[in-house]
Amino acid sequence: KYPLLAPIYYCLITPVFYMCLGVTGIDMNTAAKAGYFFPPISTSGSVFNKDLLDIFTIINIGTISWKAVVKAIPTMVSLTAFSLIHVPINIPAFAI
Repeated sequence: KYPLLAPIYYCLITPVFYMCLGVTGIDMNTAAKAGYFFPPISTSGSVFNKDLLDIFTIINIGTISWKAVVKAIPTMVSLTAFSLIHVPINIPAFAI
């Protein structure tokens, strides 16, 4: 009935967000400090910075329950499959 509803909705999310910031009087610096935006990407030339790889210094691989990891693999595979097939199934439902 409304084929343009989903595209218009997704296209308006960003402008509405910025309009709400403007109406409330929050400037970009304040919004960034409050965590409304993703942190800027470092320009060090590498995607992998020290902060990204800190997780491997915190985790002790010996404490991981590999039995639980193996038991979780079917669930991870099924969630991946569902996430791949739900879009072609659900998007035509917007046309109804």
